[in-house]
Amino acid sequence: MIQTSSPKLTDSEIIYMSCNSTVTNARLFIDKNYTDHDLSLGSVADAVGLSPAYLSALFKRETGSNLSEYITFVRIEHSKELLGRTRKLVYEVADSVGFRDYRYFSQIFKRHTGMTPRQYQSFART
Repeated sequence: MIQTSSPKLTDSEIIYMSCNSTVTNARLFIDKNYTDHDLSLGSVADAVGLSPAYLSALFKRETGSNLSEYITFVRIEHSKELLGRTRKLVYEVADSVGFRDYRYFSQIFKRHTGMTPRQYQSFART
């Protein structure tokens, strides 16, 4: 029987894999909890067992964007889906994806898509 030894990982490779896994876990947590109005750097850091400052730096280094941008991205993507396939009003969509203030949601939505939520809704239904 031939035995093959698995290659040994260096300390830096182990740390990289651990960091990558932590960022993946943070993203999964955000993807599952984007509807939570209180979702924040602090709550995500608690979920993955890191300090907010360390998670923020790690997330930025691994993804190129900051964690709050990712939360917003996820929320906007889900809101686009809701606006396109449901008859929900803008304030209902905003609330459904974790925004407390629909006016703020509308500003952020327009910044990310170039359209207001109502314009997007009309566009998506044509």
